[in-house]
Amino acid sequence: MDKKQTMDDLVNRYGMDMKKLIYPLLVLHVIKSHKKASSQEIKSEINRIAGKEVEYQYTSYYRLMSNLEHDRELIEPVELVKEKGPARIYYSLTPKGEELLGRILNEIIYPVIEILPKQ
Repeated sequence: MDKKQTMDDLVNRYGMDMKKLIYPLLVLHVIKSHKKASSQEIKSEINRIAGKEVEYQYTSYYRLMSNLEHDRELIEPVELVKEKGPARIYYSLTPKGEELLGRILNEIIYPVIEILPKQ
């Protein structure tokens, strides 16, 4: 099996599980870095970080946002802006969201960055 095939197998096997972890983390990170952000701003920033258009299944992004807000209570709406077109809801992190993001960064992300090879 060639290296490309092996990587494709890994992505196919574990990709969806990783997305379930990484997408919510990215949403929290974007909101934290902007203090507050609308859904469109969050999606645009995730695309910028990824360096490409991140594909979501129909409505899956909004289900994710709803889950983070209602089920997990990690984000909350803080501002509603109604101009031309549809209203935009801006979100910020709840105290619970702040704590969770901080722990993930300090206990997982930063230690992993430290052990990664430097380029």
